[in-house]
Amino acid sequence: MGSYLLQYKDRRTRGVTTLSMDHAPWSMVQTFINRKEYMNKKTLKAEYQEGGSKRHEILEKAVRYISDTRLSATQGDRHYFLVNQLGLTETEYLECLNKATNGALVEAVWN
Repeated sequence: MGSYLLQYKDRRTRGVTTLSMDHAPWSMVQTFINRKEYMNKKTLKAEYQEGGSKRHEILEKAVRYISDTRLSATQGDRHYFLVNQLGLTETEYLECLNKATNGALVEAVWN
């Protein structure tokens, strides 16, 4: 019986499948797409970028982010986020890592 219903349905639509969306759901989809594209284009304000007046705030938060043990992110994930998303230089990242480990990084390098 199930195959009979499937054949009947195919005969009725003549094998053509149509997708009908009214305006409200389509507009929600378009809003989601636009929001996702906007999220990928975010940049830091000039005062938080390298050489900016509030750059020290980003560096202080980076130290707290690196040393936070409650997060499940690996050190590689944290490095990627800070360098590629926030725009820290490798030198700034290493300085933050050194502060987060209370100077253990520099001691390990010298010994």
